[in-house]
Amino acid sequence: LVSSDSRKLKKRLSSQLRDKGATQAQRSIRNDASETGLAGHLLQHQIFRNLDALVQLSFPELGLPKFLLIMGGITFASFMVTLAASMNFIVALVAGGLGAFSPILYLTRRKGKRQKLLDDQLPDAMDFLGRALKAGHSLSSGLQMMGAELPQPIAGEFQHAYDQHSLGIPMEKCLKDMTLRIDSTDFAFFVTA
Repeated sequence: LVSSDSRKLKKRLSSQLRDKGATQAQRSIRNDASETGLAGHLLQHQIFRNLDALVQLSFPELGLPKFLLIMGGITFASFMVTLAASMNFIVALVAGGLGAFSPILYLTRRKGKRQKLLDDQLPDAMDFLGRALKAGHSLSSGLQMMGAELPQPIAGEFQHAYDQHSLGIPMEKCLKDMTLRIDSTDFAFFVTA
């Protein structure tokens, strides 16, 4: 029972090296954790690994299986509504294809906006952490303060790292997992340091 609970906790909190296009600094600090279940089977294929990397950088809390479910629902709905409206199978197939592509397009736009916002917030976050450490706070409490005081989305990332650490995950692993969600060379150098 304990090992089963431990596996469930580890599965929830672990991340995986998914972005093959990462810089060398980012790749050097990431761990490759093995996924189980549906996500594990999907991630054996390059197209799903690329899609998972895009999901992680756009909506880290979403996950690949949920995204594929949403994408399938939009595709099916687009196909059925168009088929019912036009009674033309070819037009419905085209609409279904556009329905399948639209969530990926949305993810791409969302990733760009989120990454730009994180890049803009990162210098202030590092300054905040430096001041907290100089004031005598531990790194763990500094992460907690960053999660409470900084604006989103960077606050959520540091809060997530603090939550992982408070559940017993080593600080090094928590920070390495953040590099999956913050695609920044500057942040990767911070974690390495």
